[in-house]
Amino acid sequence: MNTYAIRLSSILLLALAASACATRHWSSIGESWVGHHIDEVRQHWGEPDRNWVRSDGMRVYQYHLEQVDPTCNHYWVTGDQGVINGFYYEGECRQLPDQR
Repeated sequence: MNTYAIRLSSILLLALAASACATRHWSSIGESWVGHHIDEVRQHWGEPDRNWVRSDGMRVYQYHLEQVDPTCNHYWVTGDQGVINGFYYEGECRQLPDQR
C-alpha cells in the first residue's frame, strides 16, 4: 500500500470515528434526561418554543436550537405527569448543548 492510500485510509477512519462520537454524544445527553421531569429541562434550557399534546396523550416540548444549527429542533416527549420518556430531533443537530 502506498503512502497516499495509507493517509487517505487514516483520514477516512478518523472522520468515521468522529462522526460516531458525535452521534453517541447526542444520544447520551438526550438519554440522560429520560426519567426526569420536564421542569428540570426548563430550569436548564429555559421555556420551550412550543408544546402540544399528541393524539396519544403524550405532550411534546420543542426547543429550536439555533446555536447548534438554524435548522435544529429538539423535542422532549412526556407523559401526563411531565416525566420525560423520549426525545427526537430534526434538522442538522450535530451536537446537543449539555446545559446541566
